[in-house]
Amino acid sequence: MRKVALSVIRILFTFQLLLLCFVIPAQTSELPYSAANMSWYSGKLYCFGLESQKNGKVSFSIQQLDKHLEKLSTQSFVLPFQITEEKVSCWSDTLHGFLNIYVSEGRTQKVSLFRFGRNFEFLNLSHGVEVSRLNGLSGFDNELFYENANVYAVKTKGDSSGKQFFLNKYKYKETSGAFEYDLLWQFPFERKNVASARVFLANTEAVWMYVMVKSGEKAGQWILKVSAKNGHLLKGTKLNEKGDEKTYCFGNYFYDPGTKSLMVCGHKFSSKQLAPGSEALSTAGATAVTLYLSEMDSLGEQVVKQELLFPVSVPKNSDKNTSPAYLLQISSFKKTSQEQYSIEADVYQKNKAAPCYTYVNTFSFSLKKDEEKYLADKKTIFSEPMIVSYLFNNDRLDMNGKLCQDSSTTLSKLFYKRPSLPVKLSFDSDSLKRPVWLLGKSNVKKGTLNFSLLKAGKKAYELKTLEDVSKLSDPVCIPLPKNQLVIGRQLEAGLYKIITYRY
Repeated sequence: MRKVALSVIRILFTFQLLLLCFVIPAQTSELPYSAANMSWYSGKLYCFGLESQKNGKVSFSIQQLDKHLEKLSTQSFVLPFQITEEKVSCWSDTLHGFLNIYVSEGRTQKVSLFRFGRNFEFLNLSHGVEVSRLNGLSGFDNELFYENANVYAVKTKGDSSGKQFFLNKYKYKETSGAFEYDLLWQFPFERKNVASARVFLANTEAVWMYVMVKSGEKAGQWILKVSAKNGHLLKGTKLNEKGDEKTYCFGNYFYDPGTKSLMVCGHKFSSKQLAPGSEALSTAGATAVTLYLSEMDSLGEQVVKQELLFPVSVPKNSDKNTSPAYLLQISSFKKTSQEQYSIEADVYQKNKAAPCYTYVNTFSFSLKKDEEKYLADKKTIFSEPMIVSYLFNNDRLDMNGKLCQDSSTTLSKLFYKRPSLPVKLSFDSDSLKRPVWLLGKSNVKKGTLNFSLLKAGKKAYELKTLEDVSKLSDPVCIPLPKNQLVIGRQLEAGLYKIITYRY
């Protein structure tokens, strides 16, 4: 019996060592904050919240921390309003390159706004800011695009003859409080048969848009380049040539400021998969995912145009009507050397019973210049079984990792819109260049948020839960550089706990 007991102890000890090798809690810190939150900004971690003072007053406090949770600097501000029993929240954004932190003022529809610069310099403070004024440019049909002090917004105006598109450029006024804007210019699109338009790049010289024209002589997909100074059209590059009824959806881009060349990569669909001007996509039975690669020089002329084919892994005993239908979101497009690029794509699989796609995998591939073409790594599109298992749920209302096409989401948005409940929080690689996923999901029935790591173990890939935290504690998970992450939660009033992990 003693030998058996010793063997069990050895097994348990070995198992614990394996877990420690899988992921290691690095540092832990507890801060005396209520309604606390965190933000990663300008290479530093910021933790902030409300702190009770000995005189009975309440202060807003913020700490700047390094990746080891060592305190670098602290700032504190006494609040002029009373905090009662109702829940007060603090949140942040990095609009226009600032760290903007908002503190709700009790039961009112107002907030206090604290603004800091990249070196943690305090810039200004405003109390009693109306929540409705925080985003003065909201309400447009499409997303806003921010470029330093400028904002580009695609606005639409409909009448009996159709919908007219406009591109507006705004610049924020350098005042305290909520951002306010001046309209600098407006670019009217040429016709009323535009289906969608999206700004994807802007600098001091120009702004670039991906535009889908649904009908007429100019039907197809375009890259428009407009002057950032006056809103005049500089160049229109048509992705599909005359007579080409294929659809070229926008995925992502790489812009070289030195040569002023632009590379665009995205889905390419046949007319059977996606009829011109249609919103109904059907890729059932496809044996490969087809991407296009278009390289344009500084004048907007296409110097490279080619296809990239990635075979689809079809399960055994499946007919062509039940084989997986996939959609890729190209999450990054980077240059890694003089003639080489790296592209990362998130894989979403079509749901049979609903117009939705569910996240099932992420993969990356490299592009290498070979004379006038680019050669891509050989990759196969498939659903990662452990991610599918992680997300398995019989609840039809479960929205973890789902992209759904509805009245407010056009087909073109599916290729870049983030899920309301994203599952892939980060995708990296270990020291042996093997993929590592940081995953998260919401459990409605349990009322928890789960954060897990999927990475290579001793013999196979393993899924390890890092935290399964009650939503009542307002948990936050932030990926950090160099295979690290930080998780924070409110343990109780006046006590906020943050833990970093490395893997």
